[in-house]
Amino acid sequence: MAATTFTRSIGINAPVREVFDFIGDPVRLFSTWPMSVSVSEVRISAEGVGTTYEWTGGNEWNVTLSGVMTREAHVPDEQIIERSTSGSVWDWRVRPEGDGSRLTVTCDHSARTIPGMDVGVMRMTARDLEGMLADIKERVERR
Repeated sequence: MAATTFTRSIGINAPVREVFDFIGDPVRLFSTWPMSVSVSEVRISAEGVGTTYEWTGGNEWNVTLSGVMTREAHVPDEQIIERSTSGSVWDWRVRPEGDGSRLTVTCDHSARTIPGMDVGVMRMTARDLEGMLADIKERVERR
């Protein structure tokens, strides 16, 4: 059976606040995904928890996916957990590391519910997550 939970981490030469602010912005975060994704209907909750947004994307295997993300946890400068109506759960954690930060993401696809999602999800390999993290690192450090 293929793995359905992936965890990857990267060091970023920027303060925790800058990294957290980047991952907390759905439009900026989704712009780092390996597939082309659009974000709409963003509704930011003042407390963070309860923030929702719609997403639609496609990939090189001609699989189109969409859903609504809901922020289930929001601990400023530490953690964001979001659940998609597709069943995926994204757990983003930021912690200080030396003069910078360590960003860790765990993506759990075990509860996915969108028909036809298997191909896209099972190809969300470690390489894809590492690419996302590298893009976040580059963008945050460039600011």
